[in-house]
Amino acid sequence: MKRVNVRVKSKNWILFGILAQAHGVSRCYLFNYLLWLETLGIGDSIVNTVNAGAPTFHRYILNVDLLSRQVTRKLRCKPKHQFYIIKKRI
Repeated sequence: MKRVNVRVKSKNWILFGILAQAHGVSRCYLFNYLLWLETLGIGDSIVNTVNAGAPTFHRYILNVDLLSRQVTRKLRCKPKHQFYIIKKRI
């Protein structure tokens, strides 16, 4: 591994934080992983793979309840039928 100094804009670092939190990894790990994918030459070819059947709109929501000290994470997608594979049990 080689040390690399990089300056990332605040808005991009915030986006890395949101994506990293959604996947349960650190920002640095996510950044390093994306650099690794770039060195492998994956580049934009992954866009076709990821977008095949992907939702057209998604929203990652954090609900904070200060009284009960709970944080709830929700992932909302539109259209719903293209993302959710497992049906909810009633």
